[in-house]
Amino acid sequence: MIEVYEIQKPGLTNSDVPAFWKFANSKNCIHNFVVGKLEASNGTIQYRRICDICGAVTGYKGNYNGTAIPHAALTYEEKTNAIDYRRRDAIKAEYKARLHEEYEALFGVEEGQARYRVKFWEWYSVYLSSLIWQRRRQAVMRRARGICEACQVASATEVHHLTYAHVGREPLFELVAVCTKCHEQITGWDRP
Repeated sequence: MIEVYEIQKPGLTNSDVPAFWKFANSKNCIHNFVVGKLEASNGTIQYRRICDICGAVTGYKGNYNGTAIPHAALTYEEKTNAIDYRRRDAIKAEYKARLHEEYEALFGVEEGQARYRVKFWEWYSVYLSSLIWQRRRQAVMRRARGICEACQVASATEVHHLTYAHVGREPLFELVAVCTKCHEQITGWDRP
């Protein structure tokens, strides 16, 4: 069983919600719904209304999202001019990118995310001095038999996180023993 560090990783509180999210939620798209064509896994064709500005979906006759439009309710022209429904993710990404550009032009860097990063690194430095981390570190060093798992030449002196997704409750396979030189090089690759 994986031991969990007693002080949990900081989460985002209401005061830390990046200002961009508030900005994006305040913007309302003036939807331009067009017909989107989707081929289902069984080969049938379905049509749905999709906004070509933000990627939002509306159902047939304004019903709840995602209701397919009956073929008989569409004209031949609407069917032939239907956009590929799979483009929805790309449309949403483009819309979000436009909102980011607009936000950054108005307000600059997202201070909410910067505050969260500071909180995280404060928490992380305390975590690295905990008994649970010391046990994990020793187990990784034992597994590597004191040899750097990156170069297999130098003595391992540090433990590197392959991911921070589970930090504070990380399984040992997400940790590797490395020498200082390799750790600096790997960290340099990971952080621009």
